[in-house]
Amino acid sequence: MKTIAKTAYYSIAVDKTKNRIYLTILGFWKSPEIVPAYVEDMKKACQEISPGFTVLADVTRMITLPPEIAAVHESAQQVTLAAGLRKSAEILPKEKALEKMALTKWSTKTGMVKNMFHAIADAEAWLDETP
Repeated sequence: MKTIAKTAYYSIAVDKTKNRIYLTILGFWKSPEIVPAYVEDMKKACQEISPGFTVLADVTRMITLPPEIAAVHESAQQVTLAAGLRKSAEILPKEKALEKMALTKWSTKTGMVKNMFHAIADAEAWLDETP
């Protein structure tokens, strides 16, 4: 596992063996200015792996994000799609309904193939399946 970025708001790592990006979103992103390198860090991660890769996004510690953050996440998703993303799994607690709605809206808008899970093991198993 290679760490690409680690900030107070997110961490990004890659596992070349699994051809997977591991993304963790942390806390409340009040504006795009507090995560100025996020999209660039996703580009760096995409350069470390091969087309057909997967993403496991842990959003269990994310706090509902304001609408102006949507463009940041959509840009990052477009970067991964352009680099050859096969599918993405998001880990989200059952009680986070607002976060689930926002995440679903962003992935629908970008056309990203994804599924939501409550356990990392279930998400890993789904990502490991062939298309």
